[in-house]
Amino acid sequence: MFLNSSQIFSTKVFFDIFSGSVKMSVLKTAVELGIAEIIEKDCEVEKIGKCISSSYDRKNLCYFLDALASMGFCEKKNGSYFNNENSKT
Repeated sequence: MFLNSSQIFSTKVFFDIFSGSVKMSVLKTAVELGIAEIIEKDCEVEKIGKCISSSYDRKNLCYFLDALASMGFCEKKNGSYFNNENSKT
């Protein structure tokens, strides 16, 4: 079964509505942790983790940073994270 363009649009709108609260939670946590300040220069996960806490979970931090990058709040390249235009404002 193929979807027509109006069905694809409505699915995207539906997804955006229900994922909005998750995106806001991720952004709020990033602001609270000061992620934008930590990654002013290229930063590897270990450095970010040490700036946040002496005991951090690397795997969960990677998931969190990847979520930020997928939403356009930072960039990821070769395992390092850095600010983009969205996170500098």
